[in-house]
Order: sequence, then C-alpha cells, then structure tokens
Amino acid sequence: MLLCCTLSDCTTGAVERLEGLSSPWRLVHSMNLRKDRRALSLLAGRLLDTGLRAAGYAVTEPLAAKGGKLYFPNGPFVSLSHSGMMAACALSKRPVGLDLQRVVAVHPRLPARICTQEELLYLQTSPAPTRDIIALWALKEAYFKEAGGKNSLLVMQKANFTLPALPSKEAQPSLPLSAKRALPALQGHRIAGPGGWSFWLWELPENYMLALCEQA
Repeated sequence: MLLCCTLSDCTTGAVERLEGLSSPWRLVHSMNLRKDRRALSLLAGRLLDTGLRAAGYAVTEPLAAKGGKLYFPNGPFVSLSHSGMMAACALSKRPVGLDLQRVVAVHPRLPARICTQEELLYLQTSPAPTRDIIALWALKEAYFKEAGGKNSLLVMQKANFTLPALPSKEAQPSLPLSAKRALPALQGHRIAGPGGWSFWLWELPENYMLALCEQA
C-alpha cells in the first residue's frame, strides 16, 4: 500500500493541527526538528496511522531497529519519506524501502559520486538529465534504506538501475494519490535494478519522483 499527501503550508497553525492528530510516539520523534521538517514528519506519521487502519492493523507504536528503521513485530513492513512539501508512506508484507525526492537542480558532482558508469553514460544523452538524476538518486536511496549497509555511498555506487523512456511532463497522466490503491494500480514504471528486489518509480505531480524498493 502506498500513501502520498502534499502539505499546503508549514505555519504554526498547520503544525499544531497535525500535532493534535498525531500519535504520541510521532510527536516525540519529531520534537527537535525545525518547523517545516516537523510538519512533514508528523504528516508522514499520520499517513502511517491511516495505512495501518486501512490494512486492518492496530495503530501501535513501532519499534526502531538498528539504523533507525521502523518496524512492527506483528505488523507490516513500513517505510516513510518526505521532501519539499510532500510526504509518503509504504506498507508491505515484504521488506520495503521508499524514497521521495523533489526534482531540483543538484550539485554537478553528484552524478559522479552516486552513479555507475552505465548510468553516467545514460545521463549524458538524457533529454531530461535533472529529472533522471533525481530518479536515480531516489531509487538508490530506497534501495539503501532496505538493503542496508554501513556505507550508503558505496551501496549507491554499486547499484545499477536502467531507467525507462519516461514520458514528458505534458504527456504524464495525472497520478491518483489514494490510501487504498495497490502499487501496480498507480501506473508506476517497473525499473531494472539489483537482483532479489523489485523496483518501482513514479513521476508525481508538482515535480516529485517517488521510488520504491521491495524484496522480490
């Protein structure tokens, strides 16, 4: 199950409203964050609570595994992410990693730091290199969140992804963001990546890329 939501504003009033809707554990988790990050963290927690209810699970406090990844001993595997003004949450019966990134200009050295040689060659001829480096970044972050490892940069450098021919902004259909839709129903792109895992990529409205890694 995949859930996404955009935050309309990060005013004090908006944060207070989210605080009133949030679980105690999420309030503690986001306590020391600055206002905009706190609002997104609370929104991600709210999506998690909504997803648990929709999937028939009790809303309980998750535990934190080594590295800070949330898990439920008797519940689904979960992953949260937020960027810009959007938050996302994934729930699955299998290990899952999720990453959300806003499409913005990146440091010119980033591709060389995180991409394989094949990916760098692809970016050189890409008609939308900014979008595609963000897509690769999101895929690698989602993979690292679940596959793990002590060196995130090393994991990213070794993980090779083959992007499909993504449609242009004008041709991209509007994506329904629903708490009750299964991942394939969201018309995402299946991505070829490291073995043993399934990868999906969505180009969301308002210039966001959402990547999901799920154990095959």
